[in-house]
Amino acid sequence: METHIGKSATNGIEGSDYDIIVVGAGISGLTVAYEVQKQGHKVLVLEANSRVGGRIYTEQVDDFTYEVGAQFLGGFYNETFRLIKELGIEKDLERFHNAMFIQMKGVFQLADQESPWHLMLPPGLKIRDRIKLKNLMFDTLKNWSKISHQDIEKSAGIDNLTMEEYAFKRLNPHILRSFISPMISSLYFMSTAEASYPLFMTMLKNVLSFHLYTFRGGLKKLPEALAKKLNVKLEQKAEQLIRTQYGWTVVTSNRQNYQELWSAKKVIVAIPSMQALELFPKALDLTLEQTIFLEKQKYTQTTSLITGYNHRIRPGAYSFIVPPTETSGVSSITLEHEKFRKHVPEPYGLHTLYTHTHFTEKLSAYNKREKKVMILKEAEKLITRYREHVTWSKLYDVPIGLPHPYVNKAQEVKDFQFKQQQNINKGLLFCGDYLNWPSIEGSVAVAKKTAKMLKQQ
Repeated sequence: METHIGKSATNGIEGSDYDIIVVGAGISGLTVAYEVQKQGHKVLVLEANSRVGGRIYTEQVDDFTYEVGAQFLGGFYNETFRLIKELGIEKDLERFHNAMFIQMKGVFQLADQESPWHLMLPPGLKIRDRIKLKNLMFDTLKNWSKISHQDIEKSAGIDNLTMEEYAFKRLNPHILRSFISPMISSLYFMSTAEASYPLFMTMLKNVLSFHLYTFRGGLKKLPEALAKKLNVKLEQKAEQLIRTQYGWTVVTSNRQNYQELWSAKKVIVAIPSMQALELFPKALDLTLEQTIFLEKQKYTQTTSLITGYNHRIRPGAYSFIVPPTETSGVSSITLEHEKFRKHVPEPYGLHTLYTHTHFTEKLSAYNKREKKVMILKEAEKLITRYREHVTWSKLYDVPIGLPHPYVNKAQEVKDFQFKQQQNINKGLLFCGDYLNWPSIEGSVAVAKKTAKMLKQQ
């Protein structure tokens, strides 16, 4: 296919059109663009897709509104709620009850996640397990100042064990299997053998504010509100970053393979790490440490099946979670709460079924129809005769999910950010959820930190 070079932006070869270009209109990119624009910079945001939001992805089928990506805002998302208030969209927030049915020995038991008692002493644990949990509480209190959902760097020094290793050392296998593993696999779609244990402690630290929120019309309202205040160019996929004597030139292409050049004094790369690396064909543009760190970042892979069904399982039942295994691993989040009652006509309901890493890998060789059938079969293990009530379904493959919070990542992020601050005069910064704990809050917090680096320059 022939490539065309756009004329309107080629003046970037001789000078800078913008103070700062942000590559990526996910929540990190939009937030950092918004923050640096407030500092008085002329900012442009370039996005490869036809929508903003990245992994905040709200969809609709008929009267059904649902989330393909991020599912909720936590009540302890302090930086996110400050941003929401500043944007003037807090009036559209809706709170919904956080309850889960966790499978214990083949039986679902209710765990009310808004009850500190249920979260700290969950169902399915024996008396000796509950006594053993005192070690977890003690360690959380001991490391209180080193645990922050907004700042992974604070955990540098204690971030030395996976959750699995920590459980075997300080708890027991039953607590791991019945309590920690279901929670982590459901919320983060990863195993306890992958995730660092301070992540779980951030959840315990915020237990009293572990309320769930969304927006009327879906979570997309947050990125869309940010985009309205910014200059965002959609369907402009960044192909290459070129360093020039004036700063940086970003080469983009659209769906017609029409290329344009955009220039700025500085560039903030706010896309997933593996995509960020592809922008630098010249190895000398990045330091060896930057390259090694970006290459090391991994993301969860999930397949989600959205299904409408004509039978309500039980009013007030919000999620079913099952620990992932080699043969199965379906996490079903039902959206039967205040947010969806206005969108879901009686007696219809809605489920989002996510498959975990091992099961997603097993599905990869199948076509969409076969994937749907296999996921529904797994769902039927949770909900008897589930398939016969399904009225429609839509499949989504999500190759880039949440970044892995691996052991010692806190120290590596701290070192990476220190080097970014040192080399800020080069005009290149990286920003993304892989530089924090995986969540919307982590993305917003690291974006604000990146903007602060520029302000302190």
